[in-house]
Amino acid sequence: MSRKTLIIVPGFLTEPHSLARQEQDSAMSCLDPSAVLDRRAWLVVMNQLCHEDIEVINFPWASQSLIELLWSTLGPILGRSRQLSFEFIKSQLLKSAGGIHDAWTQAHQECDAQVPHLHRLIVEKSSVSDVYVLGHSLGARLALKTLNDQAVTSKPLNCRLSAWAPAISQKDLDWSFLAQQRFIPEIAYSQADLVLKLIYPLGQAPRPSGHILDILNLSASLLNQDERKKAVGYIGPPHSTPAVKQFSHDLSLQAVSHLAYLPAAGHLFRSSRYLKDLLPSS
Repeated sequence: MSRKTLIIVPGFLTEPHSLARQEQDSAMSCLDPSAVLDRRAWLVVMNQLCHEDIEVINFPWASQSLIELLWSTLGPILGRSRQLSFEFIKSQLLKSAGGIHDAWTQAHQECDAQVPHLHRLIVEKSSVSDVYVLGHSLGARLALKTLNDQAVTSKPLNCRLSAWAPAISQKDLDWSFLAQQRFIPEIAYSQADLVLKLIYPLGQAPRPSGHILDILNLSASLLNQDERKKAVGYIGPPHSTPAVKQFSHDLSLQAVSHLAYLPAAGHLFRSSRYLKDLLPSS
């Protein structure tokens, strides 16, 4: 088999420092989908799934301080993901809306700043192997933006991208350009993803000021019917680009939530146009 490299770009909810300081096992040691995702868990699962000859590497990008901020604000919600109710989520969002907004804003900025670094890594690896990129959540945002922004770089990319639950709005990508790529990106999305449905819009709205109007603004964000402003990982790619749409996987019927992608990785690999190439031969 030709040499292949899988670059994993995890989401932002990885490796909270509080766990490390307490010398506890990773929150994802047992691959519990209700726990925060962990970089080590991604490496373990991908190495288990892929053929032994596949090079699996991780693209680390998130700063620990921002991870802690996200963990402290989203922890109450993520820790009870199996028993979420809309009223519970709404109360938690209102309670920590400012912190969540700041965390997402900073996360987006740091994510977007990593585009040239991921671009260089893909170019470097492409010179010696076939490159596959797997991104989740903000990691999928980073991977899609890297592919989307290559038009302004000197070296085009040649990689097969699978974007799981991308935390990026439809309006932020040039879908016509993406549809013209040699390897059209495939996108997995789910309308059972409450993180992208309820928390992502909060990060796109004005920062809460502590005023009673924040409730109205939050409600308006959650009820926004403009699909172009919704997360691609929740609504999917636009229907105006059927070439990308046909490469996408709607996981709504399987009720795949934001933190259930890693436990479902085996199924997602087998159903992927690209990632199935990395599996051991039957």
